This record gives sequence, C-alpha cells and structure tokens, in this order.
Amino acid sequence: MKKLALLVIVSLAMLSSISCAGNKKEKPKAAAGSVAWLAWDQAMAAAQSEGKFIAVDVYTDWCKWCKVMDEKTYADPAVTGLMKESFVAVKLNAESANPVNFQGKTYTEMDLARSFNISGYPTTMFLASDGTVLETIPGYIEAPVFKNILDYFASNSYKNTNLDQYLSGKQ
Repeated sequence: MKKLALLVIVSLAMLSSISCAGNKKEKPKAAAGSVAWLAWDQAMAAAQSEGKFIAVDVYTDWCKWCKVMDEKTYADPAVTGLMKESFVAVKLNAESANPVNFQGKTYTEMDLARSFNISGYPTTMFLASDGTVLETIPGYIEAPVFKNILDYFASNSYKNTNLDQYLSGKQ
C-alpha cells in the first residue's frame, strides 16, 4: 500500500510537470470563499505569533494544474475551514523576483523555491510555525486528499506516523 501511495504521488508529479508546459497567463485570482493567502513575510510572522502551521503553494503563472488547485482544492469548504483553523497560507511564485525573507536571509521567490529543490508545479509544502519544513508534496492534490493531509498536521499525526501510512488508513 505504501508503494502504491508513493507511485500515485510520483505519477501526479510527473503529470503536473508535463501539463504545466502550457501557455503563460496572469496569476489566478482566488475564488470567493477560498483560502486567504498572505504574503510570505506576513505569513511567517503570523505563523509564529499564532503557533500555526504554514501551507505553501509553490506555483507558476503558466501552470494549468496550479490553477485547477486554486479553483477546486482551495475553494473546497472542508479545505478552507481547516486552513483557517490551523494553517497560515502563502503562495510562492517560483518564477518571481520579488524579495522574501526566510530564516535570516533575503531571497527572491524563485531562489527560495530552488533552495527547497522544487522543480515541478504545483508543489505544496508544509512548514512548522518556526519555518522547519515538515513535508513537500509535488503535483495536483484533489480536495478530499488535501483535507486528509491537513488533518494529518492539525491532529499532530505527523509526529509519529509518516504521511503515506496516514493516507493509506484514510482510503
């Protein structure tokens, strides 16, 4: 079962990388009732002061599956509810030259994404409130699976169970 979950994640990552070679367009707008996105520096400060996890959506403007996640996954009421309760949400444009601060250094968004070894989009990262990377998940994630991933962190299951095991128990 663990191999099957890994195979699904790798397949989705490959599919999203291939699909994202489409046309370049404007940054997708958040749908009404969707996740409230903060700027990077604002999100880091809020996570520390509120003791919340940080959910990072690493995207590009031209990525089709990034837009689908915006329209479907991040607009799902179950996802938005959990995000508001336990997470601070931030978008990181992997092609932007905008400066951001992370752990005492200034990066461009592009350089920060590279420092996390992200090369496919979308990629979702989960960080502890202090900025420690807890999990990096490449590829499009459907809302029900994303909700289970949010539950994994919100319930603190990440402390004693790996994500694949947790998700296999949710199927």
